[in-house]
Amino acid sequence: MTEFDLRRQDCITGMSRLAEGSVDLVVTSPPYNLGIRYGKYSDHQDRRSYLGWCGEWAGRVRRVLRPDGSFFLNIGAAPSNPMLPHEIVMTLRDLFVLQNTIHWIKSIRRVISLLPVKAEAIRK
Repeated sequence: MTEFDLRRQDCITGMSRLAEGSVDLVVTSPPYNLGIRYGKYSDHQDRRSYLGWCGEWAGRVRRVLRPDGSFFLNIGAAPSNPMLPHEIVMTLRDLFVLQNTIHWIKSIRRVISLLPVKAEAIRK
């Protein structure tokens, strides 16, 4: 039987309590620093502070991740800030090797629904 240990807490504090190499899989979608309202968290840091924070939590991920573990990172961008994902990847390059990039373009669904032709005709 597969067992999961999910914890909801500050990532840096929480990972500092975990043993080195004790995690099989990390999936995360950290705040994007695009001014999104998250409640208590300020999503409007200056670029240097934000990238420094990303390096800090990523270092904790590297410490707790098993050598054969996997790390999935979802990062966002906006037309006003298109280079941010690339800067994050460059910040983490000494900790992880980028193996795959998946582009999630949410606007595609909206474009299809606005077209005057039925979606079935487009898919054929």
